[in-house]
Amino acid sequence: RLSEQSEEAAGHIDTGIEKVIQIADQQMKHILDPDRIEAESQRLNGFVSDLSDMANMYDELEQLNQTVFRSTSESVDQITGLTVDAFARVQFQDITRQRLEQIKAAHELIDQHIAAVPKAILDRETFYELDTLNLDELYEGYYMEDQRLIHDKVNGQNVNKPATPELPAIELF
Repeated sequence: RLSEQSEEAAGHIDTGIEKVIQIADQQMKHILDPDRIEAESQRLNGFVSDLSDMANMYDELEQLNQTVFRSTSESVDQITGLTVDAFARVQFQDITRQRLEQIKAAHELIDQHIAAVPKAILDRETFYELDTLNLDELYEGYYMEDQRLIHDKVNGQNVNKPATPELPAIELF
Protein backbone atom coordinates (compact mmCIF):
# COMPACT_ATOMS: atom_id res chain seq x y z
CA ARG A 1 0.00 0.00 0.00
CA LEU A 2 2.79 2.38 0.75
CA SER A 3 4.21 1.85 -2.65
CA GLU A 4 0.81 2.57 -4.17
CA GLN A 5 0.59 5.80 -2.28
CA SER A 6 4.12 6.69 -3.24
CA GLU A 7 3.35 5.93 -6.83
CA GLU A 8 0.16 7.99 -6.67
CA ALA A 9 1.99 10.90 -5.01
CA ALA A 10 4.72 10.73 -7.66
CA GLY A 11 1.98 10.84 -10.35
CA HIS A 12 0.41 13.90 -8.79
CA ILE A 13 3.81 15.57 -8.56
CA ASP A 14 4.51 14.76 -12.21
CA THR A 15 1.11 16.08 -13.22
CA GLY A 16 1.66 19.26 -11.18
CA ILE A 17 5.09 19.75 -12.73
CA GLU A 18 3.64 19.26 -16.22
CA LYS A 19 0.87 21.83 -15.49
CA VAL A 20 3.43 24.33 -14.19
CA ILE A 21 5.56 23.78 -17.29
CA GLN A 22 2.52 24.26 -19.56
CA ILE A 23 1.45 27.43 -17.73
CA ALA A 24 4.99 28.83 -17.79
CA ASP A 25 5.31 27.87 -21.46
CA GLN A 26 2.03 29.67 -22.27
CA GLN A 27 2.98 32.76 -20.27
CA MET A 28 6.51 32.89 -21.65
CA LYS A 29 5.41 32.16 -25.20
CA HIS A 30 4.27 35.79 -25.82
CA ILE A 31 7.47 37.10 -24.19
CA LEU A 32 9.72 34.90 -26.31
CA ASP A 33 7.66 35.39 -29.48
CA PRO A 34 10.15 36.30 -32.27
CA ASP A 35 7.64 38.65 -33.93
CA ARG A 36 7.10 40.50 -30.68
CA ILE A 37 10.86 40.64 -30.01
CA GLU A 38 11.42 42.05 -33.50
CA ALA A 39 8.67 44.68 -33.06
CA GLU A 40 10.06 45.68 -29.65
CA SER A 41 13.58 45.86 -31.12
CA GLN A 42 12.34 48.09 -33.93
CA ARG A 43 10.58 50.39 -31.45
CA LEU A 44 13.72 50.62 -29.31
CA ASN A 45 15.89 51.28 -32.38
CA GLY A 46 13.41 53.99 -33.43
CA PHE A 47 13.65 55.52 -29.96
CA VAL A 48 17.48 55.46 -30.16
CA SER A 49 17.31 57.07 -33.61
CA ASP A 50 14.92 59.76 -32.32
CA LEU A 51 17.22 60.46 -29.36
CA SER A 52 20.19 60.71 -31.72
CA ASP A 53 18.24 63.11 -33.97
CA MET A 54 17.33 65.22 -30.92
CA ALA A 55 20.98 65.32 -29.82
CA ASN A 56 21.98 66.47 -33.31
CA MET A 57 19.25 69.14 -33.25
CA TYR A 58 20.48 70.37 -29.87
CA ASP A 59 24.02 70.57 -31.26
CA GLU A 60 22.77 72.55 -34.27
CA LEU A 61 20.70 74.77 -31.97
CA GLU A 62 23.75 75.41 -29.77
CA GLN A 63 25.80 76.35 -32.85
CA LEU A 64 22.98 78.63 -33.99
CA ASN A 65 22.85 80.22 -30.51
CA GLN A 66 26.60 80.86 -30.65
CA THR A 67 26.28 82.36 -34.15
CA VAL A 68 23.40 84.59 -33.05
CA PHE A 69 25.33 85.62 -29.93
CA ARG A 70 28.44 86.50 -31.99
CA SER A 71 26.34 88.39 -34.53
CA THR A 72 24.47 90.23 -31.78
CA SER A 73 27.72 91.12 -30.02
CA GLU A 74 29.20 92.44 -33.26
CA SER A 75 26.03 94.45 -33.94
CA VAL A 76 26.07 95.88 -30.43
CA ASP A 77 29.72 96.86 -30.88
CA GLN A 78 28.91 98.54 -34.21
CA ILE A 79 25.91 100.35 -32.75
CA THR A 80 27.98 101.43 -29.75
CA GLY A 81 30.66 102.79 -32.08
CA LEU A 82 28.11 104.63 -34.20
CA THR A 83 26.37 106.00 -31.11
CA VAL A 84 29.63 107.24 -29.61
CA ASP A 85 30.61 108.75 -32.96
CA ALA A 86 27.22 110.48 -33.28
CA PHE A 87 27.46 111.72 -29.70
CA ALA A 88 30.96 113.08 -30.35
CA ARG A 89 29.71 114.87 -33.47
CA VAL A 90 26.79 116.36 -31.59
CA GLN A 91 29.14 117.34 -28.77
CA PHE A 92 31.55 118.93 -31.26
CA GLN A 93 28.67 120.84 -32.87
CA ASP A 94 27.50 121.95 -29.43
CA ILE A 95 30.99 123.15 -28.52
CA THR A 96 31.23 124.97 -31.86
CA ARG A 97 27.82 126.57 -31.25
CA GLN A 98 28.86 127.66 -27.75
CA ARG A 99 32.10 129.16 -29.00
CA LEU A 100 30.26 131.01 -31.77
CA GLU A 101 27.81 132.34 -29.19
CA GLN A 102 30.76 133.45 -27.04
CA ILE A 103 32.35 135.21 -30.03
CA LYS A 104 29.02 136.90 -30.77
CA ALA A 105 28.70 138.00 -27.12
CA ALA A 106 32.29 139.33 -27.18
CA HIS A 107 31.57 141.28 -30.39
CA GLU A 108 28.39 142.73 -28.91
CA LEU A 109 30.29 143.76 -25.75
CA ILE A 110 33.04 145.38 -27.85
CA ASP A 111 30.45 147.03 -30.15
CA GLN A 112 28.66 148.55 -27.16
CA HIS A 113 31.95 149.86 -25.81
CA ILE A 114 33.03 151.24 -29.19
CA ALA A 115 29.59 152.86 -29.68
CA ALA A 116 30.01 154.67 -26.35
CA VAL A 117 33.53 155.96 -27.17
CA PRO A 118 32.56 158.61 -29.83
CA LYS A 119 30.01 160.11 -27.45
CA ALA A 120 32.55 160.11 -24.63
CA ILE A 121 35.23 161.79 -26.80
CA LEU A 122 32.96 164.78 -27.35
CA ASP A 123 32.34 165.27 -23.66
CA ARG A 124 35.31 165.10 -21.33
CA GLU A 125 33.15 164.27 -18.28
CA THR A 126 31.47 161.39 -20.11
CA PHE A 127 34.89 160.21 -21.26
CA TYR A 128 36.08 159.79 -17.67
CA GLU A 129 32.87 158.08 -16.70
CA LEU A 130 33.25 155.60 -19.56
CA ASP A 131 33.82 152.16 -18.10
CA THR A 132 36.66 150.08 -19.33
CA LEU A 133 35.85 147.02 -21.37
CA ASN A 134 34.69 144.41 -18.85
CA LEU A 135 36.24 141.11 -19.90
CA ASP A 136 34.97 139.39 -16.75
CA GLU A 137 31.61 139.05 -18.48
CA LEU A 138 33.31 136.97 -21.17
CA TYR A 139 35.15 134.93 -18.55
CA GLU A 140 31.90 134.04 -16.79
CA GLY A 141 30.44 132.76 -20.07
CA TYR A 142 33.16 130.15 -20.59
CA TYR A 143 32.08 126.55 -20.26
CA MET A 144 35.43 124.80 -20.42
CA GLU A 145 38.42 125.13 -18.12
CA ASP A 146 40.73 125.33 -21.13
CA GLN A 147 38.95 128.53 -22.21
CA ARG A 148 39.50 130.07 -18.77
CA LEU A 149 43.21 129.18 -18.84
CA ILE A 150 43.63 130.83 -22.26
CA HIS A 151 41.75 133.93 -21.06
CA ASP A 152 44.00 134.20 -17.99
CA LYS A 153 47.13 133.75 -20.10
CA VAL A 154 46.07 136.45 -22.60
CA ASN A 155 45.43 138.83 -19.70
CA GLY A 156 48.97 138.25 -18.44
CA GLN A 157 48.02 136.27 -15.38
CA ASN A 158 50.40 133.60 -14.19
CA VAL A 159 48.71 130.43 -15.34
CA ASN A 160 49.58 127.13 -13.76
CA LYS A 161 47.61 124.18 -14.90
CA PRO A 162 45.94 122.39 -12.00
CA ALA A 163 47.71 119.35 -10.58
CA THR A 164 44.82 117.23 -11.75
CA PRO A 165 45.26 114.76 -14.61
CA GLU A 166 45.20 115.95 -18.22
CA LEU A 167 41.82 117.39 -19.15
CA PRO A 168 39.87 115.50 -21.82
CA ALA A 169 39.81 116.85 -25.34
CA ILE A 170 36.03 117.23 -24.99
CA GLU A 171 34.45 118.04 -21.66
CA LEU A 172 30.92 116.80 -21.09
CA PHE A 173 28.73 119.34 -19.37
